[in-house]
Amino acid sequence: MTRNEYLNKIASQRVLLLDGAMGTLIQEKNLSPEDFDTSSLDGKNRCFPNLGEILNISRPDVIYDIHSEFLNSGADIITTNTFCSNRITLKEYSLENCVKELNQSAVEIARAAAEEVERKEYSRFVFVAGSLGPTGKMLSFSTDSDDVLKREYDFNDFKEAYKEQALVLLETQCDILLIETVFDTLICKAALEGIREAQLEAEIEKPIMVSVTFSDISGHTLSGQSIEAFSSSLISYNLFSIGVNCSMGAKDMVPLIERLSKQTPFRVSAHPNAGLPLADGTYGESPSHMVQTLSPILEKGIINIIGGCCGTKPAHIKALYDKINEKNEKDELVCKPKDLSDKKNFEIKLCGLETQDFNNQLAIIGERCNVAGSRKFLSLIEESKWQEASDIARNQAEHNADIIDICMDSSMIDAPTAMVSFLRYINCDPYISKKPYMIDSSDWNTIEKALGELQGRCIINSISLKEGETSFITKAKIINNFGHKMVVMLFDEKGQATTYERKIEIAKRSYDLLINNKIRSDLIIFDPNILTVATGIEESDYYALDFIKAVKWIKTNLTNAQVCGGVSNLSFSFRGNNALRRAMHTVFLHYALESGLDYAIVTPTINLDISKIPNEIYSVIEKALFEPSLENREKLIDLASSDIFKKSSVKTGKKVDDLALIQDPKLRVKRAILFGENNNLERDVYALLKEVEANNISPVSIVEGPFMDAMKEVGDKFSKGEMFLPQVVKSARTMKIAVSYLEPAIEEWKNKNQEENSLIKNEKTIVFATVKGDVHDIGKNICILVLRCNGFKVIDLGVMVPSEKIIETAISEKANFICLSGLITPSLEHMANVCKLAYQNDLKIPILVGGATTSKEHTALKLAPLYNYLVFQTDNASDLSSLILKIAKEGTPYIKKLSKDYRELEKKNNTKKLKKDESKNISYQSVFANRFIKQSSSPKPKKIGTTIIDNINLDRLIALINWKMFAFSYSVPPKGDAFNNLVKEAKDFLQREIVREALTKSLRGVYGIFPCTSDGVSIYVDNRERFSFIRQERKGTSLSLSDYVKEVDYIGMYIVTGGLKLNEYINIFDECEFLMLRFLAIRLVEAFSQNMESILIDQWAAPLIRVAPGYPSCPNHMHKKGIFNLLDGEKTSLVKLTKNYMMVPEASISSLVFQGEGLKFFNGGKISVEQIKIISKAQNVSIEKLIESGLELKEE
Repeated sequence: MTRNEYLNKIASQRVLLLDGAMGTLIQEKNLSPEDFDTSSLDGKNRCFPNLGEILNISRPDVIYDIHSEFLNSGADIITTNTFCSNRITLKEYSLENCVKELNQSAVEIARAAAEEVERKEYSRFVFVAGSLGPTGKMLSFSTDSDDVLKREYDFNDFKEAYKEQALVLLETQCDILLIETVFDTLICKAALEGIREAQLEAEIEKPIMVSVTFSDISGHTLSGQSIEAFSSSLISYNLFSIGVNCSMGAKDMVPLIERLSKQTPFRVSAHPNAGLPLADGTYGESPSHMVQTLSPILEKGIINIIGGCCGTKPAHIKALYDKINEKNEKDELVCKPKDLSDKKNFEIKLCGLETQDFNNQLAIIGERCNVAGSRKFLSLIEESKWQEASDIARNQAEHNADIIDICMDSSMIDAPTAMVSFLRYINCDPYISKKPYMIDSSDWNTIEKALGELQGRCIINSISLKEGETSFITKAKIINNFGHKMVVMLFDEKGQATTYERKIEIAKRSYDLLINNKIRSDLIIFDPNILTVATGIEESDYYALDFIKAVKWIKTNLTNAQVCGGVSNLSFSFRGNNALRRAMHTVFLHYALESGLDYAIVTPTINLDISKIPNEIYSVIEKALFEPSLENREKLIDLASSDIFKKSSVKTGKKVDDLALIQDPKLRVKRAILFGENNNLERDVYALLKEVEANNISPVSIVEGPFMDAMKEVGDKFSKGEMFLPQVVKSARTMKIAVSYLEPAIEEWKNKNQEENSLIKNEKTIVFATVKGDVHDIGKNICILVLRCNGFKVIDLGVMVPSEKIIETAISEKANFICLSGLITPSLEHMANVCKLAYQNDLKIPILVGGATTSKEHTALKLAPLYNYLVFQTDNASDLSSLILKIAKEGTPYIKKLSKDYRELEKKNNTKKLKKDESKNISYQSVFANRFIKQSSSPKPKKIGTTIIDNINLDRLIALINWKMFAFSYSVPPKGDAFNNLVKEAKDFLQREIVREALTKSLRGVYGIFPCTSDGVSIYVDNRERFSFIRQERKGTSLSLSDYVKEVDYIGMYIVTGGLKLNEYINIFDECEFLMLRFLAIRLVEAFSQNMESILIDQWAAPLIRVAPGYPSCPNHMHKKGIFNLLDGEKTSLVKLTKNYMMVPEASISSLVFQGEGLKFFNGGKISVEQIKIISKAQNVSIEKLIESGLELKEE
């Protein structure tokens, strides 16, 4: 028995167990950046800590151990560490030529781990699945705001990349190929096509698993396709399994698996995350909880493979192993696999973004997107007016066309290029692309180009025996490979079938050829040729009747085959007489339906109700079509020229323009933006403009009103899963066009009223980047698109951007916002680094973060405390745009509200932590035992007590100013002419007598050195104040500031300020001068603090370290109160301390000073509940107060 046969055997007997998260276990190994060095791979000394595939070469032992851990937990299938090992993803790291080495090593490592288990457990087989990831790029739609047709890579690029990877995986003897984390079905099809070609080339066939990820719990992919449509798109492929992985925990995945299992004939797999990401980016769902959640679908017998994705560890896999091997009292497995016995009878449904179920009714194929049948459509395509052309498709969809026919066959245009361009344009509109398409062309090159643009299951029209059997079968197999239905025209080497006998002859021959070449019968649609009647040639009188007879024969004799027809051809003799033509189509379709016609290519507004046609008209048409004779033909011709049609007596349908019913231009514009429509947009925007001009209101109100109302609704619908990214893109583009119509009026209003407007004139600048280590940019590109369409200047730094570059760009470009994107957990660390750098550079601009691993909780708890201004999180592009617009428009009040919400979230989270099981904390006693021991007590100072400094040498402090930090206050880069000019201006400013007077009067300081003692938890100072400091909870030496004081010792402290009298001079300087005065005061107090160290060394001893409350080693701001009490600070320094421990004026610093050898700065980190209780008791302060003052608790 081969491995493939054995795999199928055990899959029929029990649920198979897949492994868990490779990335999670790699992160837990705490590897150094050097472990990810590429030198042994490409000879270059580079490190990519976020590209775990490097470990296949640099640290294969790590990957081997991870595989072994999952195998020892019971996994039947382990996945290779090759998720990113395709040419497209590796190109982001300049490693695109290392595909073979990375994939080959990965399979060899996994195979070695598997073989070791099989040697130890002789009766056990385990399987290696080669992982093929999604690349992080899009194919179904563009993310470029200016070019909807642009693709970074096309279908063939993806196909070749996957073929290259699959070849290595196959030749290195993996057992299964796993296409996982699919978010764009079109890319999945490229992968399947690449694998098919690889298997043919390698002459190796392996089972294929496909696993999709969804962007919302409603079950839609990032490209907008529903779970049912995704399943339907892949039914024609010979898959081992289809499933869902990533993006959600078990709870949200269960209903999706239940839906998927009903919709697919294949085995079903589920690989959920261990819940949703926690504040620190990890996943918190326990193994037992995951199993409990998944038990219903395991026990219902609707699943065949179970495993884990992000955050799932060997313990999760072991818990799942125990569950799927659980037996009842009859010694039978409780969890039985899904039954595949009904696989062959599974219905194939057409789909776009959604499946279409015609319920055995006639499916209407809208005919107007056809350059051969519509002069208007041809004209629009010739002029590349894609929006107007797509409006025709949308109109048909709105009028209930089930399928959209698209034909570009014209000698006047480049058909393949036009087909691709039009498909890419309409794919951006989910209202159109939810429908399946019929690709209608006699040019095979055009059809092949179209195949690379269809993510759903469509109809390809057509192939025939015109060029012989070989060409016919070749084309049929290609269409079959993509999973589409195919229209077979009844045409052979002798020509077109016009008679009933020829129609059934060619139909039978074509059907047999297709079935014998393994084409499913339910993929075959025959077009028996609806030809034009009443041409004056006797033969044409029989065309309608012969078509109906052929339909009946095909439906009776060719199992599962379907039939379609282009109805307009029937009445072509009467073109210009639309009333008669519609009546003829209605009568003809009435008979065709009774005969079994499945699809009609016709205008969607056709009325199929024959009762609307007067009897005398119906009788003439019926006889002309189905009782062929010269007399009946003449009667039809006489009817066409009679007065009856001039009076429009025949009512065959009523076209309703819903948009025209909306009388309010605000509603029309809102609808246009919501649906991404540009027709009449200019007219309606100018109507709104006339309204505001008549009332002397700024045109900006239009943007802030109906425009933003529409975009807010887009955002709301997107977040609810009611709209998808392509629609957001389309709406944003329409918004951009609408704004462009207003720009001249806004400019005129601004000049007339001397007003500024930041929403339209790009005066708000945003720096946007995917942080270092992350190459994902889809979400970022969407956000940038929406922001640019809302009038912002966005500087896109791209992917894998170092934190320093982000801050440097924000400073040099004078940015108003920084936006950070990241999809993977390590991205959170780099976001934190950006926040730290922003703080160090004294920036005062909002930082907004987004991406799969971000959350409001993580932002509030982990990022916001690192920055002394604003850090917010948003879920999607529309939310981000709305948030930035509100901040830009409403300013401080809105910022305060947001900040309050985040503080409440932090407080709620910290309070919740107190209730957790304390037994999980690190023992405080164990870290206390490893505390730092100071070598000796500090020497006695020259003076014990307090000293006031009120006679400051201003020039001494000026000499210590950090001019780079001063420049940062103005968002000026710390070099170049702008920097030099600013510093010169400031130095000149400092020479003015009034400036020196204001600054000198504002400078004051006080310091003191006091006796103290320490018990390892608290320092007792001068028998008056107690400072209880946090201690690091870590292995090895654990530091606390309490260790920096011996049992008998001394401690220093000071308060300095540079802003005491500034406000007295506010009316002497203009706004710019006073701003410079304040910035200089801030820099001077920093210099004063630095100079204080020299003063204390002179009075005491070196070396010293200065630690201000709020530092990582001293996060408790309450310690400021102890400093103020000991120094009698409010009297001696004249600085006030608020109840929230803020110092007034703000240009003030308070600090503790420690003396001794070996003292250093450190990060105290988070502490346990046990420790905070000890500090709470020592300080006699509630735990809640301590948390509010800066102490941070560990995750329990």
